[in-house]
Parts: sequence; structure tokens; C-alpha cells
Amino acid sequence: MLKTRKGDIIGNTPGGERLVRMRELQTLVGLGRSTIHRLIAKGRFPEPLHPLGNHIAAWRYSEVSAWISDRCDGRAA
Repeated sequence: MLKTRKGDIIGNTPGGERLVRMRELQTLVGLGRSTIHRLIAKGRFPEPLHPLGNHIAAWRYSEVSAWISDRCDGRAA
């Protein structure tokens, strides 16, 4: 699967890991682009990969899912 236009899913890495682009990422975490970039700069959000070159960023779904879980776990405490 390879849908590289404007935030669609790229697909899977060779190891089978699912990658998500910015549009889907924003939907998954409920944050805007600027907030995501701010959190990355502060080291509080997973770094993106650049699987198809420097201008195409994608995130590992497993890392995003873990980040979401961490937020939920902290809230329940």
C-alpha cells in the first residue's frame, strides 16, 4: 500500500510496521500540526521517519499508539 498524497497512509515498513502520515496522525492524537511539531521539538512526541525522502514524514503506528497509551495511563493515575 502506498498512498503518499497529503497525509494518507504510506503503508508498511519492510518489517511489517504500519506508517501513518500527518493527516491521519492528527486524527489519531487529536492535535494540530503545530502542536505535534512543538512536542517533537521538546522531545515529548515520537520523531518522524522519512521513508521516501526528506520531504515525506511518517510515524510508526506502534510508537504513536504507545504515546497515546502513556497519556491515558497518566490521566488514570
